[in-house]
Amino acid sequence: MWQLWIDTGGTFTDGLARDPAGHLHRTKVLSSARLRGQLINGRLAAAWLTTPIFDGYTMRIVETGETVVIQSLSVAGDLVVINPGIATAIPTGSPLTVEVFTGEEAPVLAARLLTQTPLNQPFPALEMRLGTTKGTNALLERRGGRVALLVTEGFRDLLLIGTQQRPNLFQLAIPPAEILYDSVLEVSERITADGTVLISLSVEAIDRLVAQLLDSKPDVVAISLLNAYQNPVHERQLSDALTNAGFPLVSHSTGVSTTPGYVSRTQTTVVDAYLTPILRSYLTNIQAQLGGAVVRLM
Repeated sequence: MWQLWIDTGGTFTDGLARDPAGHLHRTKVLSSARLRGQLINGRLAAAWLTTPIFDGYTMRIVETGETVVIQSLSVAGDLVVINPGIATAIPTGSPLTVEVFTGEEAPVLAARLLTQTPLNQPFPALEMRLGTTKGTNALLERRGGRVALLVTEGFRDLLLIGTQQRPNLFQLAIPPAEILYDSVLEVSERITADGTVLISLSVEAIDRLVAQLLDSKPDVVAISLLNAYQNPVHERQLSDALTNAGFPLVSHSTGVSTTPGYVSRTQTTVVDAYLTPILRSYLTNIQAQLGGAVVRLM
């Protein structure tokens, strides 16, 4: 089985692979899932052109914006294209910059180069470990999912209040805390600091919360209850009920962090929930494009 390690950064995606015989292979592609080269008098020159596996790839000429489909491309750079509906020939003369791509995610394109797998053939058996800045970028750019936060009754404003830490001790106008959730619901339950159930979570309370969430339809539900790190029974009850009600993405604090501090544990849970839809979609796309290969985040 092939073993692949892929690191996707903001600009480049680096790939390292060990083939079934134990040999190592390396590659680098753009994180936009494209390969760049130069077109000189109809011949393509690029460092990645070491194997003839690019039949069916799309090629875009950067200077003209023209897009063609590669019919065949030899290691020597001899190029034949399919260009339906466009009568113009590929320009000749000065070198032109071209981008070659498949429409797949960057780690999949890197996997094709590493395993030398053409578009018309399935990938060999492989396991991929993936490092990515996808979550970091989504957090910085505020492109996460719509989160509904469930907290213990009386703690609706927990993350708005936060820890009251101030970057400037004598600042009079304190800017409000940035929040990542779209809505917050209070849960009628209470667990003491030693894990004893003080107020049980009733079936009626669960049904009421499920009904509210079915009405608002969030992308993901985050659950963080007071002192759940000592006894997660109520979080698990809610998580099971929401999963059974058809919510595919549920994040509960004791599954993410065992931190005693309620504020920090809730913040971590909300961030996890906020990024889950983005990362889940990304990994699902990669696994589908790899034909169901095993993909793990590093």
